[in-house]
Amino acid sequence: MKNARKNAMVFLGGGRITGALLAGLRLAGYSRPIVVHDRHPQKLRQLRIQYGVKVEPGLHRAVEQAHLLVVAVRPDSVRELLRQIGQFPSKARPKSP
Repeated sequence: MKNARKNAMVFLGGGRITGALLAGLRLAGYSRPIVVHDRHPQKLRQLRIQYGVKVEPGLHRAVEQAHLLVVAVRPDSVRELLRQIGQFPSKARPKSP
């Protein structure tokens, strides 16, 4: 993937924390691309309607677009999520600053 496409802030998890952060970003006028990944389509649909974000049901495709990853899942889900991301080819993962 070309770095030009890695320009989005990507939220992994579409729950209340993500909703609150999106509300603040929109209120502050943040206009760069925002992508949200969640395994529940109804959460993605609601966030797309409410905040105008791009939604991505595929974890790998979401991570590929990330300039910045925001992990916003329940604490008991973090380990499994990071394990899945760790299995992606390194070029798909965002680089550390």
